[in-house]
Amino acid sequence: RNDQIKFIFPVGGGELQFAFVEPSTNGAPVTGATALGTEIDTTIPKLEAMFTRNFGPIYWIITGGYNTFDENVIATERDYSIDSWVLGTCIGYTAGPFYAYGAVYAGSNLVEYGQAFGYDWEQGATYIAATDSIEDDDTYGWSIVAGYSPMDILTIEAGYGAIESQVNTAVGVESEDESAMYYIQARIQVAKGFQITPELGKYDLDDRTATGAAAVDQGDAVYFGAQWRIDF
Repeated sequence: RNDQIKFIFPVGGGELQFAFVEPSTNGAPVTGATALGTEIDTTIPKLEAMFTRNFGPIYWIITGGYNTFDENVIATERDYSIDSWVLGTCIGYTAGPFYAYGAVYAGSNLVEYGQAFGYDWEQGATYIAATDSIEDDDTYGWSIVAGYSPMDILTIEAGYGAIESQVNTAVGVESEDESAMYYIQARIQVAKGFQITPELGKYDLDDRTATGAAAVDQGDAVYFGAQWRIDF
């Protein structure tokens, strides 16, 4: 976990959390695109906030964050500011053995924000030498999850999510990437404190398209695994 200082307040019948977090310096688009020697400078922490509120069996969450750092080219002392933000909301419902929730979010430069997972759809901010500028990667996505517990020792859950990102990778060239993922899992309570969760899922990386170029099929991946957990 990143170092942080968090404040928690009761607000408007719900709970507000606000945190100063160690800033992320992932990505560094100037360094990655050129042979220029650079230094990374940070001046403020990453700022994150979340508000939660329950309405009986329904709960609502809204969350957001902002991160910034500078890439300084040592030879020219030229600074490039890489700003990132994310804003999302989630609504969930829980009643007896059934639960479901859906979430939507939007953001800019999520690789640099520190929310990247290393998959092909995560493009990140781009440095364009022709204009000597940073182009922001705009991303939005959504997901839905539902689960049901037919008995105390078993919970079945399934989910689906989709994401799309867009960034200018050259003058007049926009790169667009769409991907999706879905899964099904079973949480099995073998004994008190001992849980096994097998999961089957698929990443559909879909196509990446760029202005004036043919679409590139990024393929897909099917996986199966299980988590073993023992709480002492």
